[in-house]
Amino acid sequence: MTQKIEGRITDWGELRFSIIGGLLANPPKHNQLGYELEKLSNQQYLHPTKNCRVPFSLSTIERWYYKALKSDKPVQALGRKVRSDFGESKAMNSALLKHLHNQYKNYPHWSYQLHADNLAVSVEQKLELGKAPSYSTVQRRMKERGWVKKYSSAKKTKGQILASDRLEKLEVRSFEAEYVNALW
Repeated sequence: MTQKIEGRITDWGELRFSIIGGLLANPPKHNQLGYELEKLSNQQYLHPTKNCRVPFSLSTIERWYYKALKSDKPVQALGRKVRSDFGESKAMNSALLKHLHNQYKNYPHWSYQLHADNLAVSVEQKLELGKAPSYSTVQRRMKERGWVKKYSSAKKTKGQILASDRLEKLEVRSFEAEYVNALW
């Protein structure tokens, strides 16, 4: 995943540098910078991640120009910044995740809603866990980690066992028709 992000950042830096690179290589004469920037802003450029053409405003290109002019490494300076909190979860801290993990280990047959409700009760009882996350956050974090609801195989009736054996051995179709469009 890191390689993809680094490649994407480089692509944006390269795109921006390719737009203003001519101005850096051959600086315009006095009072001609505005005219050159306006010419660049009237063009459309190929988007680095999508296959479409996009325009950039004069002020944006001007900002790129001065940023690259001040930098020793203009391509890197023009690249996208990675957020400082990239890869971290704001809604659920590590203590909450650990508590949720223990809860899942003990009760893997619970639904996401039941896990979220019990986590909210635990947060009320233990203030050091922080703020209770929303249901959708609990569901998202559990799915990310592969914590899906597991149906217990204990206490199956004889009929349930026979039905599951039959289902595994036979091909089950929801409907069959002798002729095309016979169901209509």
